[in-house]
Amino acid sequence: MTIDELKTYLQQHQVPEHLYVIQELGAGEVDGVGFIDGAWTTYYSERGAYRHRQAYATEAAAVDAFLQQLRELLQAEYGQVLP
Repeated sequence: MTIDELKTYLQQHQVPEHLYVIQELGAGEVDGVGFIDGAWTTYYSERGAYRHRQAYATEAAAVDAFLQQLRELLQAEYGQVLP
C-alpha cells in the first residue's frame, strides 16, 4: 500500500484524523508515517519532534508497520477493528 492508498483507506474507514499524521508533525502526540531524511519512516510525533523513528526499505513496509500500530491503537482505545 502507498501513502496515497493509506489516506484513502483511512478516510473510507472513518479513522479520526486526530489519531495520526502523514508526512508531518502532529499538533499533539500521535503516530505518523512518511518519507523523512531520505527514508520511509514510522515515528511518534511528540512536542514538535520526531521520536521513536523506525526506517524501512520501502514505502509499503513503512505503511504496513504504521497501519499495524494504528490498528492496535484503535482496538485497544476505541474497540474499533480495521479490516
